[in-house]
Amino acid sequence: MDTTRPKASAPGRSNEVPVRLIEDDLLSADLCNEVIGSLRHTYRNFKRVVERSRLKSSILAVKADGLQDAHSLKQELAEKDALIAELKEQLAAAQAGGGNAEGSSGRDSEGLARCQSKYPEYFI
Repeated sequence: MDTTRPKASAPGRSNEVPVRLIEDDLLSADLCNEVIGSLRHTYRNFKRVVERSRLKSSILAVKADGLQDAHSLKQELAEKDALIAELKEQLAAAQAGGGNAEGSSGRDSEGLARCQSKYPEYFI
């Protein structure tokens, strides 16, 4: 093994890297770092957009469930309003026919039986 200094090369051929190439490499490294930084920033923004869209989707799902609940509550309210109206009619009929004890008692029993069969959940 020869540990002596390398022989000098020809005057036009040096082992040194020209300064402009080093500067180009540094510029390329800076450009690559800027691109990587930009990609990281874009990725972070993308993650935020995805999180927001998931949140919006879940909010919309909750609102849709609430709307369905409101619809069923409206139906239930309409049924109860119909029951109240029918009971008011029966009460008015019973009050109007109050002098006839035999007829009103039979009608009241029939009306009560009809309500019990139509709305058993209210007569527990």
